[in-house]
Amino acid sequence: MKMLQQELCSELLSGSLQLYGDHMAGEYKGYYIMIEPENGQYIVTVAAHLPEAENNDIVKNFLREQQREQEQITGCQTEKYMVRFSVQIEKKEKNISAVINSAVEPLIAYLSENHYISGCRNCGRPVSLANRHKVSDGYCYLCSECVSAGVLREDVPGDGQNSFFSNISQEKSSPVPGFFGALLGSLVGGALWILFFRIGIIAGIAGAAAAICAAWGYEKLGKCMDRKGMVITLLVTAFTIYLANRIAWAWDIFDLMQENGFGFMDIFAELDDFLAFSGSWQYYRTLLVGYVLTVICMFRTKRR
Repeated sequence: MKMLQQELCSELLSGSLQLYGDHMAGEYKGYYIMIEPENGQYIVTVAAHLPEAENNDIVKNFLREQQREQEQITGCQTEKYMVRFSVQIEKKEKNISAVINSAVEPLIAYLSENHYISGCRNCGRPVSLANRHKVSDGYCYLCSECVSAGVLREDVPGDGQNSFFSNISQEKSSPVPGFFGALLGSLVGGALWILFFRIGIIAGIAGAAAAICAAWGYEKLGKCMDRKGMVITLLVTAFTIYLANRIAWAWDIFDLMQENGFGFMDIFAELDDFLAFSGSWQYYRTLLVGYVLTVICMFRTKRR
């Protein structure tokens, strides 16, 4: 694995980075860069700011445009003195360095054309490669003065988390297309729920699949996963699980009652009455198991 990382490091950004254990760092075209592998993606951190600007909102807008053009860029975050984004790598992708380079090069060109400079994440003062430090949300560059002043103990600005399913972004998502993306994604999990129920497998397992697919769908159509997207994803997933469980049970009862003249829609609409005779506690137990497994999956993924 280390040899593969060294080979990758030599191919990134004209070989300007060096491998330091669990991350790569170096100077490229006047900008200090760090790249960290994490759960199938690479987190790219660039120390960059305009001395006269109050924030990096202009760079944020540029990254939004990049996300629309390059689907591998799955999330981004900007602070006054720092830019960070993630690059998703597909399992079958062989040329990882080319994917990362194609995401980083346009940003570096933009920063260079607009005269951005590199500096400390906390104050913007000049730094060197030796000023790398690990904080709660990854590696960054901090000048000696900020380190001496206790910035590491107080921690620098940041939310301390890089991912919800794939990534919690500081950007604003597009909720309407994101909603439809989450709905379409969750339907995959809903279909699995019904299938598992029909063949006798614990249907609740599909709840986790519904949540993951819903998050993926929201991020694809909503452009990023922010906290608003989290809420929408959770609500859509909860509704899909409820609907899938109701369909699965109605279908099961329909198989038994169709000879008596009952239609599927009749059973679906009056399911509670039918459950009163067949044991409603089993229905709610199945639903509860699904919700519990889904929450566990979300919690574990969010903590990665």
